Order: sequence, then C-alpha cells, then structure tokens
Amino acid sequence: MPEDWPQHAEVIPIPTHLWKHMRKRWGSSPNIEIQNEITEEDMEFKVLIDILWPENTSRLNLFLELEERRLGIITLTVKGKNRYTEAHLKKLLLLNEPLAIALANSLQYKETIRLQEMLEDDNRYLYKELMQISGDTIIGADSGLK
Repeated sequence: MPEDWPQHAEVIPIPTHLWKHMRKRWGSSPNIEIQNEITEEDMEFKVLIDILWPENTSRLNLFLELEERRLGIITLTVKGKNRYTEAHLKKLLLLNEPLAIALANSLQYKETIRLQEMLEDDNRYLYKELMQISGDTIIGADSGLK
C-alpha cells in the first residue's frame, strides 16, 4: 500500500443495520465487478469507504466462489479513475477457482485444527473427571499386586 494512503490498525465496529445490508449485498453482487465510482448505495458505508476506498482510485472485486458458495472477496485497488478494464476483469476471473480452492483448503484446515483442539480439551477434562471419581490408588497395591 502506498505510504500516503490511510493506515488503520484499529477495529471499526459495523452497526447492525449496515451489517445486514452488507450481507444482503454480498449474496446479490456479481462474481466480479469493476468499481470506478462510489455509488449512493456505497455511501451507507461511509466510515468504511473512507478507510478502504481512498479518493481517486479504482477497484476490481473478485468474489471467491466454490460449488456455488461464496467464501471470500479479493479487492484490487489502484490509484486513478477508470484504470481497470474488461481485459483485467477476464484475467482475474481466471484465478477465481484456484484462489477459491486455496481459501477453502485454508478454512477447512483451520476448522480441523479447531476441532482437534476441542477434542484434546475434552480428553483432558474427562481424564481429570475420571481421576476424581476413581482416585489414583490401585486396590490391592499394598499386598497382592506388589
């Protein structure tokens, strides 16, 4: 990102009504789009637009889809108006499937790790519970089992 573009590290809460609107728009947006101008609809997100869409820029959005399920979005931003063309759009569209597969694999891996950690936590908990119920002494250890 160029040095003169805004740098933001803080988390910006999104009001509930905007979140609902964003989710609706997410499902109805085309697979790929060129955005050279901020629309009236975009102005509802003014607080985010100021951060994510600096003045005098063009954007190219690619919604990553796999098996008719949207997984994420890649947005390319460049200084200057009307910088992206249909040729850029077609080239980026060729990357949709490989990028969507990579993202799906990454998400699946993270979910597998999360489930594995949950299983390990459950096993530790159950082991502690078992030890509390049964104790750590072995019946007959003092005589016959020695």
